[in-house]
Amino acid sequence: MSVPADQGLNVTNAAPPQLEWPQTKIHGVATENSTLYGLTVALPIIAALTFAGCLAAWRQPLDGPHLLLGLLTILAASKVCSPKQTAAVLRADRPSWMGRTLLRILGLWSIAAGIGWIGIQLSGTSVNNDVLLSAAIAVPFVLWCSELALVHFLVRRSTSKTSDRAVIVGITDIGARWEARLAEDPSLGTQVVAYFDDRHESRTSVGTTAKRAGSLSDLQSFVRDQGIRAVYITLPMSRHARIMDLLGQLRDSTASVYFVPDIYAFDPIQGGIECVGGIALLAVWESPFRGAAALVKRACDIGVS
Repeated sequence: MSVPADQGLNVTNAAPPQLEWPQTKIHGVATENSTLYGLTVALPIIAALTFAGCLAAWRQPLDGPHLLLGLLTILAASKVCSPKQTAAVLRADRPSWMGRTLLRILGLWSIAAGIGWIGIQLSGTSVNNDVLLSAAIAVPFVLWCSELALVHFLVRRSTSKTSDRAVIVGITDIGARWEARLAEDPSLGTQVVAYFDDRHESRTSVGTTAKRAGSLSDLQSFVRDQGIRAVYITLPMSRHARIMDLLGQLRDSTASVYFVPDIYAFDPIQGGIECVGGIALLAVWESPFRGAAALVKRACDIGVS
């Protein structure tokens, strides 16, 4: 039996059913369906190894100025191939993205090399010119070849792999945006086939009612009968009885279940998700100078001073 349209507005005082949650594991956006995020991490490592090879070829130590250049190389490489950029590349024509990729890499590498040269000049230290010339040629070329190989792999994988079937719980703005993101990025390998919501169509504001397959009470049988691999819940993340009952029904299925929080309502800056000691943290406003970026900034400060 379907839940009445207005039931979602009432909060029950009854104790919700207790669920035993597994150890918290925070994924990137649909990382189970895509190797994109794992592969892009390899580019900074490739750049660092290439720069180290240039130092070894000219028998130069990894001292202060060379260390600064190495850190800037890693930072520039980390910006070369982001998941968003690669998703756009997958939708573009091959001749055009090859040229744009090369220009982007040369631009980022020129900025990194310029910052490093200014820092070295201001610090009064010297650096081997042979190392600079070798790195200026080798690093962009290796990064370009690596990204071409990455995109070629993703294109072959997205065209040969059958898309996983997924459903979205809640006809919401963030649900429509998530479906659009999945549709425009073939590397994610996921297709939304249906929506489920207890509310009447007159209470929804997005045009996804054509894919509406029923209410929340119909979800369990649909997931089982249609071979659904992923369920994305775009309803508010709370201990409301309706949400807890929904999670309880999905525990016996083989589908992966995700919450899709609408963090865009808070105008996030450097937003993201982290996991610390098994506790999930949703960052709304975060300083950009953390982690590797903080180390690079500190190295630049030391080099300039």
